[in-house]
Amino acid sequence: TWKPSSDHDCNNSDKIKSKFSVWDFKPSSDDLSSDDDSSACPGRHHATQSLFFTSNSLFLLFWDLGVKNRKSWRCGAFPKCAKHEEQKTYVSSSDEGNYFTVGTNHAQADCELENDIVKNVLFWVDCIRQLHLVNTIILPIASFDDEFDENEAKRRCEIMKKLLMKQCENTYSVKLGDVPNLMFDQGAGDGILRINATTTNGVKLLQKVICRISVGDRFCQGHLGTVVPRVSQKILAVLQKLKQEFKIVKVDHILTRVNLQIKSEVKLIELQDSLIYWSEIGEILYFGEPGHSVPNGNHNLLADFVVLCPKWFISAISCIMRKGLGDELRKLHTDQHQKNPFVSWWNDTSNCAAITPDDCVQLWRTMEFMRNLGLNVEKTRDDRSHLEVFEFLQSLLARFNMLLPIAITADPTKAGNDDTSDFCHQDMIDNDHSLSARGSAETTFFLAPGIFPSKIPQDVWSYIHSDSWHMILSHSWLFKDTAPPGMIEQIFKSTIIDLSTSICASRCPSHRHNAQNMGGSGFSGTTCRHRYLRTAKCWKNAFFLEVGIRLESEKRHTQQSSVKIFVHLDDKKSDFCIRSSGMTQSMRRLTVSAKGLTSNSGTYIWKGGLEQVIQSTDHVIENTFGWTAIREIVCSQCLAEKSCKSACVWKKDYIKRCLKEGRPTVWCQDGHKVELSVICGKLPNGMHSNDRIIERNPSRRIQHCISSVVIVGLWDHNTKSLRSLGSGFVVDNNKGLIITAAHTLIEMEKTENFGEVHGRPRIGVIDSKTKEPFWYSAEIVVRNQDEVDACVLRITQESKCDFKSKRVGKLKIATDGCGNDENVWILGYSQKESPINIESPRGYVIRSFMNMQPERGRRSFQPRQEIVIVCPNATFGHSGGPCVNREGNVVGILSRGDPIDNKRFLVPSNQLKLLYKQATEQK
Repeated sequence: TWKPSSDHDCNNSDKIKSKFSVWDFKPSSDDLSSDDDSSACPGRHHATQSLFFTSNSLFLLFWDLGVKNRKSWRCGAFPKCAKHEEQKTYVSSSDEGNYFTVGTNHAQADCELENDIVKNVLFWVDCIRQLHLVNTIILPIASFDDEFDENEAKRRCEIMKKLLMKQCENTYSVKLGDVPNLMFDQGAGDGILRINATTTNGVKLLQKVICRISVGDRFCQGHLGTVVPRVSQKILAVLQKLKQEFKIVKVDHILTRVNLQIKSEVKLIELQDSLIYWSEIGEILYFGEPGHSVPNGNHNLLADFVVLCPKWFISAISCIMRKGLGDELRKLHTDQHQKNPFVSWWNDTSNCAAITPDDCVQLWRTMEFMRNLGLNVEKTRDDRSHLEVFEFLQSLLARFNMLLPIAITADPTKAGNDDTSDFCHQDMIDNDHSLSARGSAETTFFLAPGIFPSKIPQDVWSYIHSDSWHMILSHSWLFKDTAPPGMIEQIFKSTIIDLSTSICASRCPSHRHNAQNMGGSGFSGTTCRHRYLRTAKCWKNAFFLEVGIRLESEKRHTQQSSVKIFVHLDDKKSDFCIRSSGMTQSMRRLTVSAKGLTSNSGTYIWKGGLEQVIQSTDHVIENTFGWTAIREIVCSQCLAEKSCKSACVWKKDYIKRCLKEGRPTVWCQDGHKVELSVICGKLPNGMHSNDRIIERNPSRRIQHCISSVVIVGLWDHNTKSLRSLGSGFVVDNNKGLIITAAHTLIEMEKTENFGEVHGRPRIGVIDSKTKEPFWYSAEIVVRNQDEVDACVLRITQESKCDFKSKRVGKLKIATDGCGNDENVWILGYSQKESPINIESPRGYVIRSFMNMQPERGRRSFQPRQEIVIVCPNATFGHSGGPCVNREGNVVGILSRGDPIDNKRFLVPSNQLKLLYKQATEQK
């Protein structure tokens, strides 16, 4: 063995025999295209590269100084490869003396440079850290040194060193174990060794640095320069002979060969320790654990085989880890008729292909070098030898997260029914999701994160929504310095397993009673009959789920809805990043957002999937990776009214204290008052859902408003009768102007007849003596059925005199609107009883809504603004009735209600004022 012992050996490093083996995945021309970012290159995925990471290693971490990142170029410090046309796009010659413009350009370029270092340098440091390798050293190296002048290259290297040093001091993980030692070249001024791209400058220095580290660093002692035992040398001789015959061989076969050749008994543990050593040297590839042939009491398939030909091994993996896998699977399933309906549904609807174990075997068998596998294993053509190798390759890909195994017991995409007895297995509620713990009835398939698309479509998610009965809830995890590599794919895997198990368990009759009550924690009134998975898509740093739900109220009203969930990991520049204003370049924010019905304080969103996703996310971050992050909860009102980048957040610890203290609400920094039950999914201690008593009796202050409320109907000439009865209020008794809900008179559904009026409006005033209505003809003078569910009516000229004689009152439209928690009363005529009586149920305001992104050119109703109140006693016939405050001023009119919940939606007073103003301006 060679053991360098002096500086003389280091200075003559060119005389030392060194061996370099290049085992890499050759990307296709499509993979190398920088213009097409729709898919990830499998060879670039960190899990693919980690196959070759071993203990007792020196990692040379190269960075190209950001030469290919045009956004990191400062004006006046362009690389030599930059074309003259490209330089003009940054700062023109007329701006060279403008210090502000130049300074802004430098600041933006430096931010992009730091982001480039985080993605291409710090990311790989974290990848090596996660493997818990023993005695490893990372040497950062800067390439393309000759592309920049000396000062610019040095400046970029100093930034990289600063970020690397900061990362080494970070204690973000509690499960790091053996942390690699980060070393810098002491001979370089900035500590970063630099190598030219066009010449060999720096290569000689790199040789000396490698030798110096090998000789003098304590991390290399005990490995480099140690005497190789005689038995290990004989094992190597056997392995070299086997390389001439086989590509992959079983450990038992090696053990038999070794014992026959050296004529002495070598124990299996001794052989495995030697195989691990030669694997670290690079002679073979062996993935068994040191000193353990049967770890944790379970058979370890990875310890049964030794890969003798790395190029064959790479080719075998490339059969699965390749772009276009989905098209290949569809062709394979067409030829062989895929029998699994869930896998077929997944591949038809998702953007990431699902591959079954049988698919893997069939793909390998389509390759000639894999069909002759019996010649490469042992001198047998037994088909079982093929299957063992295929099982070994599958286990290896799963072990290094190149394939994510997902096991589900039943199909979560089916809506189901009340008699779904075929789903009632104990496995559905089993919390153990491991493959070995499942029964034969399960479906197991793999996802390949290395071929997940990189580019997230902009239309997949938006924090802006146009429906006031929907809301978005968001929780986030802020990582101060980078995030765990592979985190999104692990959360996606865990979520699919946990959510599918939860959905299928809720279909079991013995557990349906517990799953139906969507309220929980004090909520009541509505049950969720079924949940099912509609959509599942995943990208490199995000995934999207849609869970369909069927709701049923106590009155047996049913409603189909869904919960859309978007999970994404972003830096501060992303359009999806929440609260990016307070983030640095190296920070990463993981956000779990869900969009669904506001009903029942957002409980349908929580039980529809958000609760499960948050639990899976917490589990993966804390237990799988062992990282720490700042947990924050996002203000739902901020997301509804402003950009997500400036939304307010609360620390989770603060929210937990509020819950413990029994507070029902919490205020954000922008003055929004939000219910804790909405953003947390549970009620504070000691609080119940019926703590807010709704009074039915009207207040004395609004008694005078009753005389201003009228009945609104539509006279049908064909049937000679009134239909579509509602309520309204008089806003001007002199001119005979009434405001009511537009949908009472106008066709508001999305049909060909949208906007049409089929009949003649009638206004009914209740006589104080007879309690019977007097009817007056009216006409619609102002309406905006596209955005406002309100219209202004005017008593016709022939009826106006008689209308004035009734001494009908009028109501004033409020100028200041209303605030959250404000008490309000809805005034309207109930149509359920005879004679018709006016009612004034009491409620309270919970939120205001404004459509931030209205659709143009549509023929359907989409409210511009709405006020959401809780008023359970508002009923049929109250539509269009005024909603007044304590002063008796109109803050809105009733537009519609949630048939499942107690929420009601109002047209706000500012929209009513606009319509009234237009009516008064008409002749």
